[in-house]
Amino acid sequence: MTTAQASDVAARFLEALSRRDFDELAATFAPEGKLRGLVPSALREAEGRKAVAERFGIWNDADEWELVESDVEDFADVVKLRWRIAATDPEQGRTVYEQTAYAEIDAKHPGRFIVGLGGAHGPKPLQTLAGYLDALDTGPPAVPEAARVLAALGPRMLHLARDRAAGAYPLLVTPDYTAQARSLLGEDAALVVGQFVIVEPNPERARTLARGLLRLMTAPGGGYAANLHRMGFTEDEITQLSDRLVDAVVAWGDLDAVTARIADHLHAGANQVALSVLHADPPGTVPVQQWRQLAKALIP
Repeated sequence: MTTAQASDVAARFLEALSRRDFDELAATFAPEGKLRGLVPSALREAEGRKAVAERFGIWNDADEWELVESDVEDFADVVKLRWRIAATDPEQGRTVYEQTAYAEIDAKHPGRFIVGLGGAHGPKPLQTLAGYLDALDTGPPAVPEAARVLAALGPRMLHLARDRAAGAYPLLVTPDYTAQARSLLGEDAALVVGQFVIVEPNPERARTLARGLLRLMTAPGGGYAANLHRMGFTEDEITQLSDRLVDAVVAWGDLDAVTARIADHLHAGANQVALSVLHADPPGTVPVQQWRQLAKALIP
């Protein structure tokens, strides 16, 4: 199957899903098609086009249901499908949720696709993710440990990343945390640290911009809040997003200040630092100027 053919099938899939026509949905799958889905409660699997279509029917059985957005994207040897659904039922009320699926087609660029995994929830998130890794081990198609990286914060998840993946990708952390993570991972595992940066020397403007994002990420009971506790921040500092906390996990200031923080992570043991640039421009605006400034400062 070519990329163009796979994209056509993906479009048929989304059209059938929008109508909740699960017979037509089944027709878009190969007879031997398999599904593995990591949802908050558990790993879900199905085999055969009918069983796979039935699984989508179970996931999308709310009384009121609407496909509000969808798109198809090709990259490397994979077709990515993404859709958002607004669903209403008597118990849960109205909920909007997003799902993403990856359909494998003929391999053209072996070794260039890395699977990033994380976000397991529920009462036993570590066990859920470990079960999903078991499924990736056995395939087919199997995803080898060298081709997957785990979003990891706590020590148990870091150990899982060390033992079952190529490495870990922590976010919202300090250089001291990076040093501790390197110690837990050992020398061989990859450690890619996510770092939010703001090229803004004014403290008030930079911190205000940073708090807008951090407020969404540090809700009580979440993994980021728990990890901030482990890094030594108090409940009040996390709730109020204190200056000390903001300054510790967001690199802001002039280019020298931002690049110094990146160097701190590298010296602490990170193999790479993945930058996410925050800016005050309108939503949807690409921070090209900041990217160019950072590239000039960071790339020899």
